[in-house]
Amino acid sequence: DDRYFLAIGDVCGKGTPAALFMVRTLTVLRSEALRCGVGDAQTLAMLAARVNDQLCMGNAAEQFVTLFCAILDAKAERLDYVNLGHNPPVLRLPGERAGFMAQPTNPLAGLFEGLRFVAGTTPFPAGSLLMLYTDGVTEAEAQDGRQFGDDALLGLLGEPDDQGAEACVQRVVEAVDAFAAGFMQADDITLLAIRH
Repeated sequence: DDRYFLAIGDVCGKGTPAALFMVRTLTVLRSEALRCGVGDAQTLAMLAARVNDQLCMGNAAEQFVTLFCAILDAKAERLDYVNLGHNPPVLRLPGERAGFMAQPTNPLAGLFEGLRFVAGTTPFPAGSLLMLYTDGVTEAEAQDGRQFGDDALLGLLGEPDDQGAEACVQRVVEAVDAFAAGFMQADDITLLAIRH
């Protein structure tokens, strides 16, 4: 029905325990998305609460994950979203400069049961771009310890253009690689771009 469920996440920690927690997160997220159905902002808030509660169960290691989930309704040209402690995505509407989607924010998932989450809604007309990313992008380091940063990311996506999602991802990856200049990164770098 021209509706798309989008998600990106970043689990705390490294190695096998973190990888297993992310697999658990994906399993719970998929299960709850099917159970809740593809609805609106209120559906996403309910989904976030259920995912959080399930991740809290049996979590003696107190692991946690940040998540950003959204439903793009291409016909209604609307994006409903919920942010569970994740980096604010970059949104660029047609004819406008890109900016960070700062509100609403919520706690991360997996540590405290019974939390309520607030979802948001924004117009997403044809020509809009949404860039989801993990903190490995903005916190990518050069040899001298400098970080890539939020301003550099916005600079790459700031001006309206007609490039597709794949080209936008490639532009960011190339800029981060050039900035790091071969310096080994300590964190994963993940990007997901959606262009309507």
